[in-house]
Amino acid sequence: MSRNVFTIIDRSEERSTHDVAGATLTAANYDAQEALLVTLKSALDAIIIGNVEQRVSSQGTFYAVGVPSDPYAQRELKLLVRYQNDSTAKIYRVEVACPKLASLTYEGTSDFILLADAGIMAAYVTAFEAFARAPDDVTQTVTVLSAQVIGRNL
Repeated sequence: MSRNVFTIIDRSEERSTHDVAGATLTAANYDAQEALLVTLKSALDAIIIGNVEQRVSSQGTFYAVGVPSDPYAQRELKLLVRYQNDSTAKIYRVEVACPKLASLTYEGTSDFILLADAGIMAAYVTAFEAFARAPDDVTQTVTVLSAQVIGRNL
């Protein structure tokens, strides 16, 4: 399994992780998987106001960043992304800290984000689905079901 962890730093210099399982790395798919991770990082950067400080994967890439300038970049505010195994329909979830709420499109008056917004959320969903695999069976692809704004005190 290719395990990828993005570490997001918030305004208070607290860290939160965005952990995504990917296909098992082989010599044959290494370059393609790394390219998918670069795309996923770019899509993640577009939907957050926090800063991606590091990415732990096959290369352990470290991104030297400063503290976000936006005071609303707090890890306690998150998107809860629900996704499912395309074969078994088992549901999983992952959190995205410091979402860029002003740039996301809401579904009506709910706290759910429109996934097919033809913009930054759609790009994130596409990148996530291209890289991510079911955490308990990395041979299985996944589909994002929803993204919901939540608050967490950890």
